[in-house]
Amino acid sequence: MLARIQVMHSGRRLTNISIRSHFIIVITFVSILTAQAQHVLLLNMRLLSEECQAFGRKHMAFGLNLKNREIMHENAAA
Repeated sequence: MLARIQVMHSGRRLTNISIRSHFIIVITFVSILTAQAQHVLLLNMRLLSEECQAFGRKHMAFGLNLKNREIMHENAAA
């Protein structure tokens, strides 16, 4: 048995809308929002990954420069 909601406007019935229809509409709307949120999250994760990679490359180069300086100082001291 399906419960029915009667939508009233100015004292007259406009239409019968089933609770199941409301449920389907709400689920569809939530699904669309969830898909949109997942897309934004994936985009943000990709951008964050690119930033982390750039940060890592920058600091790796900095570390290599320090290592090269240490080697140069050791060679100069020897």
